[in-house]
Amino acid sequence: MKRFIVKVYEMGQNIEKKLQSVGEVETVSRVFKIYLVTTSEKNKNKIEDMDEVISIREEEKAALMPVV
Repeated sequence: MKRFIVKVYEMGQNIEKKLQSVGEVETVSRVFKIYLVTTSEKNKNKIEDMDEVISIREEEKAALMPVV
């Protein structure tokens, strides 16, 4: 399972239901209209095909800051 950051044109129950059909959905930002979707790699294509989606990218792990 991977986590994808999904930016959409407009938030609402319709897009949330579509995203929930392919994985677990978390709201990241209502202001910037961003969801975090946990799903398999093969479902990424299904998300990309949704008309409401602007962009999708895989969540990256934050690099640790060195202790000075």
